[in-house]
Amino acid sequence: MAAADQTDPSPPKRQPALSPEKWKSFFDKDGRILNESDVRRFVFRGGIDPSIRPEVWRYLFGIYPFNSTEREREVVTAELKLRYNALKSRWKSVLELSCAPDEKEKLFSPAYLKRDGGGDGGGDAAQSAAAPPPHVDDQLVFLQMQAQVYAGRQEIDIKVMKKAIRVIDKDVPRNDRDHPYFKEAGNPNLGVLRDVLITFAAFHPDLGYSQGMNDILSRFLVVLDDEQEAYWCLTKYLERIHVEFMEKGMVEKLDTVKQLLGEMDKEYLAFFVDAEMADFMFCHRWLLLSFKREFSFNDALTLFEILSSHHLEMCSLEAEKAKRREELLEKERTGGEVSERMEVMVNHEYTFELFVCLAILQRYRTDIMASGEACGLYQIINGLSMHMNMEELLVSAEELFFKYCRKSVAECFMELNLPT
Repeated sequence: MAAADQTDPSPPKRQPALSPEKWKSFFDKDGRILNESDVRRFVFRGGIDPSIRPEVWRYLFGIYPFNSTEREREVVTAELKLRYNALKSRWKSVLELSCAPDEKEKLFSPAYLKRDGGGDGGGDAAQSAAAPPPHVDDQLVFLQMQAQVYAGRQEIDIKVMKKAIRVIDKDVPRNDRDHPYFKEAGNPNLGVLRDVLITFAAFHPDLGYSQGMNDILSRFLVVLDDEQEAYWCLTKYLERIHVEFMEKGMVEKLDTVKQLLGEMDKEYLAFFVDAEMADFMFCHRWLLLSFKREFSFNDALTLFEILSSHHLEMCSLEAEKAKRREELLEKERTGGEVSERMEVMVNHEYTFELFVCLAILQRYRTDIMASGEACGLYQIINGLSMHMNMEELLVSAEELFFKYCRKSVAECFMELNLPT
């Protein structure tokens, strides 16, 4: 065992944020990023310098393809802005035609959007875009027609939309009101937040609006300060994780937390079972909001982009390297053979965010197990908010990730070496 420890990789280390200088170095002369995996690795290791965060997020969250040229991105920007504006205009027109006179003010100008003194502070606060370059300007008429056709083809269920608006109007007034971007009565940014959420709900009726989407969107608005771009980032993000906003999807996610803890620490899992806390509902907020309420707003932004880098996942190159490294170590330990075709079984549902959950639980294991019962346990866990060191937890999560990889390889060797 000592020999193995000497050959194991050194503990993970956090690095400074991705700098403007390093970011520029990723582009070729045509404006393409040639090494997407390297960008994701730098984001994972240290997050992103705030001065370049808006630009990097446009790639990280899918507005721009990493291999796009500068000219291609200009067209993408114009196309997405026109398409969003067409969608927003469509639901507003449909809603106006379908609402009764006594509904109109409530649906279009809720009280919280009105400034002190009665002025309307919301609804049409979309940020003005700079004039497009000449080669894009020539295509604007065509792109505008495409956007109108696209919006016109989308079905709208007016009952579903009105129901979503009622829930949205409960959440928006409470959204990050301590943050400068959303402070003060009648803040137009609240109107932008509302419009984006309604636009998403109107054209995604199967998912609609759920509480928590406002928290995700607020990050995009604060960073990008652009209504249309925030909508597309939200849309692409929710396309990937939408099942987690459905009851079945989140239950399955929490069950995966339970399964992972059982693989890594059976005694700890037994404690949660005995305490009747094995549904792990206390992890729900962590996972749904990517730990937004557990850290300061700025730290939570950094953690959000680190998790969204997807650099360290079970299907990533880093995991494959770790498994191969451990295969070689197991060969030295056991004297067995390493087959090129040996398949190490890992659970690809164990995403890195689950290892962050596990890192939190392991860091406070002694206190949690001493609580003895559900009420005390909830009190401890709720008390962790704003009192955790994000960098330390990220190091711990990465260590747990590689520990799981090593464990999976070792178990695979045990199966191969079982007597027949």
